[in-house]
Amino acid sequence: MPGKIFVNYRRDDAKDMAARIRDRLAQTFGDANVFMDVDNLMAGQRFDRELEKALAQTDVFLAVIGPRWLDLLTERRASSERDYVREEIAGAVQRGVVVIPVLVERTLLSRAEALPEDIRDLVLHQTHEVAHARFGRDVGELIEAIRLGRKAAFAEHASSQPQSSAWPALHTGTGSEAEREWRAHDLDNCDEPGLLRAYAAKWETADKLWSYKANQIAARLEVAQLRRQADALFESCLREPGSGKDRWFRDIDIGPELVVVPAGSFTMGSNDYGHEQPPHEVTISRPFAVGRLPVTFAEWDAAGLPHKPGDEGWGRGQRPVINVSWKDAKSYAAWLSQKTGKTYRLLSEAEWECCCRAGTTAEYSFGGTITRQQALFGAKQTVEAGTFPSNAWGLHDMHGTVWEWSEDNWHPNYQGAPDDGSAWQDGDLSLRVLRGGSWYNVRSALRSANRLGYPSVGRNYSIGFRLARTL
Repeated sequence: MPGKIFVNYRRDDAKDMAARIRDRLAQTFGDANVFMDVDNLMAGQRFDRELEKALAQTDVFLAVIGPRWLDLLTERRASSERDYVREEIAGAVQRGVVVIPVLVERTLLSRAEALPEDIRDLVLHQTHEVAHARFGRDVGELIEAIRLGRKAAFAEHASSQPQSSAWPALHTGTGSEAEREWRAHDLDNCDEPGLLRAYAAKWETADKLWSYKANQIAARLEVAQLRRQADALFESCLREPGSGKDRWFRDIDIGPELVVVPAGSFTMGSNDYGHEQPPHEVTISRPFAVGRLPVTFAEWDAAGLPHKPGDEGWGRGQRPVINVSWKDAKSYAAWLSQKTGKTYRLLSEAEWECCCRAGTTAEYSFGGTITRQQALFGAKQTVEAGTFPSNAWGLHDMHGTVWEWSEDNWHPNYQGAPDDGSAWQDGDLSLRVLRGGSWYNVRSALRSANRLGYPSVGRNYSIGFRLARTL
């Protein structure tokens, strides 16, 4: 009979995600079969004894690991406080139960040398990712992994039993017909689920061990195929023009929410001012993702970067970060790229205008004019990002709120500008291009085509940024 599923987590790291996972597992396996300290411990019980008792009844152990997990582990090691989370993991590894490190929002599992010796073997176990944007799918695959892990553990136990035990139907000697066929057809490396299922059915009665093994590999291949199909469907939905109005994603909980911008062509610039001339056709050949909001103070502060930008006394949280230079914005993009394993960057000037226009050709993405109900300008300070309505692609605050850094060096006009959407280098190396206008500007500064050169080292209470992510 299967044992319990033990959900191990740190309360200051991934408590909410662990609770969501626990609830979904309870729906599948039953409340009594899923152990999580908050739900299963009653007032007056000895914490350590009850955890040890639950661990003894466990056959699947989930170590839920979020972005603060390693830092909290290090803090506990440096203090004299007992670390139950570490002790639980060590106990599960020592008992030989199925251990699955569950990585929340693309958290990376630490290298072995960064872990205490008693839990160092955690890195040898196959990890499973769970993200907020794909929660239902990811936990469904986790449930399948739990079932497969239990089957594998059962088969391993069965193979170690003498033939006179309770497993008389299992023929696991090296000379069994099933094993000979397995070796002859190199089924360890088979990539055809149907063939593996056929062999599993053939051996079901005569040799359950190899039947289970064939089913396990087949299921893994099928899950991988379904995941690829789901990923493709998810991306295709995101890439539909206008999908950003109600579809977005993010790579980690503390990172920006992203909208996918479609490939295509648009007319960049205008004839209104010399620095916006000449209007020219730009073709962006590949979709890319872009922050649906400017980067906020909450997102900046979570990164723990050396520069601590001031908020002018207006507040932090969901207000757009200000007082950041072009180099500061690049530092945040580099940190986020390292944290997620994805390529984050500033938008090129052409990409920025494409995103601002969102398929429109008027002076503003809302039409020939813009109102104070549509954007923040002529004001006394910033407001929370996303307060005003989005454009047609689901991007907020492209007009007003804060000026936004782009990747390009400053050029006084568009003579010789690239037509493929790439960043324009050369030019004035001391200046970078700002776009969008800000909270204190007049209405005309918010025009889609307006541009401004500003020192790359400059920090100002009207300047922030948003990021792109290469797909």
